[in-house]
Amino acid sequence: MKKYENQPERKRSDLVEIVAVYRVKKAIWPFNKGEFVPVVAGERGVIYNIPLLKEELGISKFQQVIAVDCAEYYFMQIEQNIDIFDVYFEELPKEIWTELLFGEVK
Repeated sequence: MKKYENQPERKRSDLVEIVAVYRVKKAIWPFNKGEFVPVVAGERGVIYNIPLLKEELGISKFQQVIAVDCAEYYFMQIEQNIDIFDVYFEELPKEIWTELLFGEVK
């Protein structure tokens, strides 16, 4: 998730920002195959409070997020010796996820 640090062009609020959106290729807790999942950076108290996060970013089309510093996936990568994001997720191009989440093309 280090590749998402310091990318100022992404959608952000004062407390959080969306740095990417993934489509789930293979089910992995807590996500089902085919779901769209925002990758979010910022204030942890906001990231894990989904109603507040939705309000802060002005979007409502998701139920869960992945935090940039997600410890669960970090340790899973080490234990399984795989790149979790290559195996379980597909990153969407910015134009697609911007339209998907915000209904606009940037």
